Amino acid sequence: MMSAQIEKKGKEAYLRFSNLEKLGFLKHCVTTRAGGFSKAPFDGMNMGLFTEDSRESVLMNHKRAAEHMGFQLSDAVFTNQVHGDGIALIDEGFTGEGFWLGERALEKDAIITRLPARPIVAFFADCAGVFVADPVQKAVGIAHAGWKGTVKEIGRKTIEAMGEAFGSKASDCHVAVGPSIGPCCFEVQEDVARLFSQLYGESVLHRAEKPGRWKVDLWEANRIQLEQAGVKVENIEVARLCTFCRDDLFYSHRRDKGKTGRMAGIMEII
Repeated sequence: MMSAQIEKKGKEAYLRFSNLEKLGFLKHCVTTRAGGFSKAPFDGMNMGLFTEDSRESVLMNHKRAAEHMGFQLSDAVFTNQVHGDGIALIDEGFTGEGFWLGERALEKDAIITRLPARPIVAFFADCAGVFVADPVQKAVGIAHAGWKGTVKEIGRKTIEAMGEAFGSKASDCHVAVGPSIGPCCFEVQEDVARLFSQLYGESVLHRAEKPGRWKVDLWEANRIQLEQAGVKVENIEVARLCTFCRDDLFYSHRRDKGKTGRMAGIMEII
């Protein structure tokens, strides 16, 4: 299992995955809060279209990320995550919305495409991004896997949707699980813990100090899910970076009590 790399550019920092980087047919990154133009409590590089941050600041942050990645904002397609399992297929008939129509971002929790020069973008703050790349069919996808998405198996469903749309096979896919709230910090009640236990086994749970509370390992749950879906173990990379702990790099909805920014996960076929 390879490790994610943090690339610094001036005051900014971007996360990249070794297993995706080597494929050669795509560009990708996860933004961090380092650098950027937003003011407190969104201070840094807030990419969240639907936060209370000033639109001007978010636009400047988007421009900076697009410049770093080498694409035009008007070519990008954005999703507005709703903690479901809906999947958006971006095909030849889709004209794209871009930042300028951000209010009309697709209300889906996964997005897939094999169109070149059509960047797909999803947003995160504690939820894990699941980044899927199929080097055989030259297709990519991003899933938004918080605890609800993980229980709904959004990662597996994204790979299956790529199979239906593009002929992708799980055994050909390389997948990365991005930063999220870690097992050190993600505490839930017994009803949620039970759902994880039923799907992924006891290994994803640890007893919390408070009675009736459990800590959940979203990273391991998504890794198990991907392996069960048919992704080869050696093709799965997990960042294992906790958004709650690393306030220098990441926004955290739980840590900041909802008043916070968002990181963006970006993939583009070249």
